[in-house]
Amino acid sequence: MFGIGVKRMGALESQLFVEAFERKYGPGRYDDQAAMMCSRWEGYLKDPNWHPYTYIEEGNSRRVVPNENDKRLRMLRRVYGRKLYNAVSTALMQIHEYNPSGGVPYCGIVEL
Repeated sequence: MFGIGVKRMGALESQLFVEAFERKYGPGRYDDQAAMMCSRWEGYLKDPNWHPYTYIEEGNSRRVVPNENDKRLRMLRRVYGRKLYNAVSTALMQIHEYNPSGGVPYCGIVEL
């Protein structure tokens, strides 16, 4: 079955932050701390002065990827794990692809 839906490209899911806190600190109520951290990372994503990208040459073209040596991204991966790092990296790439000048999530229509 197919449908049409709206997806916020570049938006972070706060539940992933809750899961990361539970993995790091064990079971507990981390909703408030996770929400604050998610909000902080949303702020980083909107910061027009933060450019955590690097370019990879592939033949005659260049591809943009997250810079794994960026200090914020490196800290996120080290402290909270690859899953949360991948979620933030995906959001970064979506913002770069769908709204590179705005640095804000883009609402787009997608096929489900």
